[in-house]
Amino acid sequence: WERNQENIKIFQDLGFRQAPIHMHPEITWELDIKPSEQELLINMRKTTRYLIRQAQKNKALEIIQSNKIESLEK
Repeated sequence: WERNQENIKIFQDLGFRQAPIHMHPEITWELDIKPSEQELLINMRKTTRYLIRQAQKNKALEIIQSNKIESLEK
């Protein structure tokens, strides 16, 4: 992907917008989601497990499982 006006317009026309934060690929990580939820949590740091559990208690948070591109928030 080359950052040029043509490509930027394609994404804008699809409804995407500039992110409020910038993410660097070298500081992101991939998670194999094949193991069970319990196994995934066990292998995470204590703080990460805590934050996930706090998010699960948040009544305003809605988790939706989907394989449709339309489900992505733009």
